[in-house]
Order: sequence, then structure tokens, then C-alpha cells
Amino acid sequence: LARTAAAAALALVLGVALGVLAATRRRRSLDLLASVGAIVAQALPVFALAIALARVALPSAIGAGTALPLALALAAASPLARSTRAAFLEVLSQPFVATARALGVHPLALHLRHVGRVALVPIVAQAAVLVPTVFAASLIAEAMLGLSGLGQAAISAVVARDLPWLMALTLIVGASVAGLLVLADVVTAALDPRVRRSLAIARVDE
Repeated sequence: LARTAAAAALALVLGVALGVLAATRRRRSLDLLASVGAIVAQALPVFALAIALARVALPSAIGAGTALPLALALAAASPLARSTRAAFLEVLSQPFVATARALGVHPLALHLRHVGRVALVPIVAQAAVLVPTVFAASLIAEAMLGLSGLGQAAISAVVARDLPWLMALTLIVGASVAGLLVLADVVTAALDPRVRRSLAIARVDE
């Protein structure tokens, strides 16, 4: 669970940051590097990426136990970065952005206060399912790498047909997904005034 939480948090930060940087520097070297890196990281299996980090990229600094969260974060951040880039590019092409630039709005304020609030709305829903996705990948990767954790325990439970353990694991994952989706709805309402307005209209109609 610690690996999953660390990997999900790192993936969220990396994915959004790389997507924003790639969108604001479209068709430049950073955009190309981020796009190619995202495709490669998403195409490689997580356990292979962890082995590459542990034995090739950073052999003297990290082991497999540390490389796995990094590999999970890179793999999960890849689709998030591509979605963030696409969302920001779509919003940056809107007329209100050109109007704000003509009025002299500072680029940082423009991206954070105006573009970010709109562009991050579809990203919130994708981020909500990040934890279960990383969790499922970590189970397989832990079993493949022989690391102690829920991956080995899950494989042992399947082999032993330990149904109560598997049901408990499924219940925990399902409850986590439900809680994250509720949190995503709250964050979406905070970011998008249209959602708050529709909720207010619904209350009045009731």
C-alpha cells in the first residue's frame, strides 16, 4: 500500500506538470521529449521498467524496492501527461485566452487562474482512477519481481483459494475507488462554476 500511495502521488504530480509544460511549449524540444518519453513509459511493462531503473539507469542508487514505485509512477503518469497536454491545448485555443492576453494578463496568472481551472476538470476524473490502476499494476509487478507485499500475498491467496482474503482485498479496492470518485466530484464542482450552477438549479427545482 505504501508503494501504491507513493507511486500514485508521484504520478499525479509528474503527469500534470509534464502535460502543462508540454502544452505551454508546443512543438519545442521539451514537448517532443515529454511526448516520446510518455509513449515509451506507457508501452513498457512496469516490471521491465523497474528492472531497467534498478540495473541500468540508477544501479548504485536504488534497488528493486525503490525502483518499483518510480516505475509505477512513470507508467501511470504517461497517459495523464498526454491527457493534460491535450486539455490545456484545447483551452489555450479558446477566444477568452486571446482576450486575456490582449488585456495584458500575466502568463502565470493566465495559466493558473484561468486556463488551469478549465483544463483540469476532465483530468480530475482520470486522476480518480489512478490509485486502483497503480494498485493493480503493483500487484503484478511485485509478483514478477519477487518483492514482499500484497502482490505475493494475492498470488498465494489465489493458489490457496483463500476467498475471504480475496473478497476483503476486492472490497478495499472498491471502497477506495468509490471514495476517490466522490472526491473527484467535489473537486470538479470546486473548479467548474458550471457544475455548481447546475447543482444550485437542481436544488431550486426540488
